[in-house]
Amino acid sequence: MFDLKSLIKNYIFKKKLTVDVPTSPYRELPDIWLGNQKNGKNILINKNLLKKINGFDSFNFLRDLKSLGKLETRSIARNIVEIWINKNKNFFSVPFQIMPLSKRIVNICFTYSWFAKSGNQDFKKKLLTFLSQQLKIQEFKIKSNNNEDEVFEVYKSLIIGNIFLFGNKEKIIEYLKEIESVINRLILKDGGHVSRNPMKQLCVLRGLIEIRSATATLPDINNSVLHKNVKLMSKFFKMFCMPDGNFCFFNGGSLINKVEITETLKRIDKTSRKTEIADASGYGKLIKNNVLLLIDLGTKNNHFSDEKFINKASIGAFELYYKKLKLITNLGDIEKNKDFNSLMSLASTAAHSTLSIDDRNNIDLSNNRKLDYLNVKKNINNLGDLIEIEHSGYNYAFGVNHKRTIFLKKNGLDFRGIDEIFSINNFGIIPKEAKIRFHLSSNLNVFKLRNGKILLKHSEGLIFYFLSSHDAKIEKTTIFHNNKRYNSNQIIIDVSLSDIKNMKIKKCNWSFKFEK
Repeated sequence: MFDLKSLIKNYIFKKKLTVDVPTSPYRELPDIWLGNQKNGKNILINKNLLKKINGFDSFNFLRDLKSLGKLETRSIARNIVEIWINKNKNFFSVPFQIMPLSKRIVNICFTYSWFAKSGNQDFKKKLLTFLSQQLKIQEFKIKSNNNEDEVFEVYKSLIIGNIFLFGNKEKIIEYLKEIESVINRLILKDGGHVSRNPMKQLCVLRGLIEIRSATATLPDINNSVLHKNVKLMSKFFKMFCMPDGNFCFFNGGSLINKVEITETLKRIDKTSRKTEIADASGYGKLIKNNVLLLIDLGTKNNHFSDEKFINKASIGAFELYYKKLKLITNLGDIEKNKDFNSLMSLASTAAHSTLSIDDRNNIDLSNNRKLDYLNVKKNINNLGDLIEIEHSGYNYAFGVNHKRTIFLKKNGLDFRGIDEIFSINNFGIIPKEAKIRFHLSSNLNVFKLRNGKILLKHSEGLIFYFLSSHDAKIEKTTIFHNNKRYNSNQIIIDVSLSDIKNMKIKKCNWSFKFEK
């Protein structure tokens, strides 16, 4: 069964799609990314089951096969590419949507000298014709697109594709100016992505690094603006790089694999070992000796795209590391094509290590309820680092504000927190209780002691303690990392709020104590 209307549309489009095809590339590009060896091995096992190949339409498999370093993988790569080209003739089909099309162009350009150069003339001619057609399609797409992330991907592929195929400096310079304008709209002044999504930020950063690498092969192209933007975005990217080689689990960070993090770090300056605050994006990274803490400071700015659940209800949430060991986490994420209800629950306040009231989110995920008040205070001195966050996320529902104060002592052995609920007016439903959650790494065993302390023991031997001014309990939880589930525990403190109108303020002190 085929769609006759789509078939006719595709036929007419191809008639208009006249392209110049070079006999050989203008400039072969050295590949800067490693590829994923695990994926490469899976391809060798499933090379006749193309649908099982990871990133098939994007041609990610080229780098994955290259990473294996085997001579046979070149011919396998050529066979898969030729099968794909022969099979995908409809330029209006899903594989020719902007994201897979853009990535496909870039992957071919950077890996051509590895897999295609050793092929026969018929294959090279077919591939270069196919690549020239895809660049022409991108020129049509750029005229009718207003999604900034997609526009960035299109210009990236046009720049790299033109350097590789034609070396047309006028076009390349024009596209570089356009991509600079897109970056100015996409990236905040601290180097973060406007969506606050570290996955999107990393995608743009890696794209700029690819463009910088390609333009470096043309001496007459000034890429100083690329250097400037890479440096700015690298500083933000490094904030999310944790001692265990992963990203923090904020806004999709748990879906980023270690390979991408490691190979990106090799292309930028060394990571910082000092406290840093990204004010525009709303994140803070505190470091004292062996302790590292990343905290969501929140933001009132509505930079969010139409995608659901990019904005997580995670104000005040933090992740805690000791040396290379992750101790406190958020629950992570699953891919967007997975279960809708799971996506929603993982975006909630309860999925983060922070305070929630009556299971309500501190930010409205539908983006209908605005955050009117958000105040962040920072104090870094000889005693340690202090951050205070107060927000009005629960004002409309309950007439209260939440303030979280955290303090990390200079020697890194004492991490303290205070959660306060303020009654600020007389309207709103009277809330029942606040729950303060600390989601624990799956590598931690947890024990409630008779004196009220909680002892935590890491599988690698680290022992530390949790104390609270209120009774704390231990419950089960589930953590998601790279789309895998891990069973774990969480510490929960219940704070009654039924008398908040009379008391005006309810407070809970808590702390984590480490030994030398």
